[in-house]
Amino acid sequence: MPDLPETEFDCRALSPASGHTIVATADDLVAVDESGAATWRYPFGSGRPLGAQRTTCTYSRDGALVWLYLPDVYAGRGAEDRLVLLDAATGALVDEAPLPVPGGHSASIDLHPDGVHVLLCVGCGQDGTYTFLARATPGSPLACEPWPADPAALGSLWLQGMFEDGSTVLAVTDDGTRIEFRTWPTGDLAWSVTLADLGYDLESGGIEPLWIGRVVPVADGRLVVVEVLGEQEDAEGNLTEYTASHGLDWPGRTVLKQAMRGHRK
Repeated sequence: MPDLPETEFDCRALSPASGHTIVATADDLVAVDESGAATWRYPFGSGRPLGAQRTTCTYSRDGALVWLYLPDVYAGRGAEDRLVLLDAATGALVDEAPLPVPGGHSASIDLHPDGVHVLLCVGCGQDGTYTFLARATPGSPLACEPWPADPAALGSLWLQGMFEDGSTVLAVTDDGTRIEFRTWPTGDLAWSVTLADLGYDLESGGIEPLWIGRVVPVADGRLVVVEVLGEQEDAEGNLTEYTASHGLDWPGRTVLKQAMRGHRK
């Protein structure tokens, strides 16, 4: 790919509508064709980095647009992070929206199956994790608002994706102790599962720290696999990594304790 910048990539994404690829660095976003030739560039400047941060990019489901998260605060480019929407064919700016966050280090962008909405999750380190619902509709300004609307959830949810039909969004609380199932599009809490519900005794379990890592829906959302991580001290005082997988029956709202066992490695 001769036209790509000779630097580390922050992220990359393949167009669902063509063979083109977008590649983000800390300084710009580049679109390249199948031969590696750049078709357009969207520069956002190097700034004066204040800490570790990564740009995030992805195509819309139809490949017509590009969603771009810019960690401008920690990149030293401005006072607010931004969500940017670009024309995928030309790289022209369609619209952008400021993000009211303390300053993000990285983000994830989940595309809803309706092809219009996305959920943006911005990780702000010790200041929490902030989620937003954005909407791109032709002829209208880019809409971006905190999600869910419940103020208690602001800065406290780490998104883990959604079911294939987009009906339910999975999240883990910022402290890593609880899984939440939230309905689309309101974000109402439909079910939650804590580490204690998974069978862990947080007072005398011998595993510390302990947190929920990944939450992955399988079998069309009927089963959800939860990964629990931690550290465990053996009889000689040595710390070993702990990992366990648990199954959740979403339709039945039950924990399948017998489905998978934990192990140390």
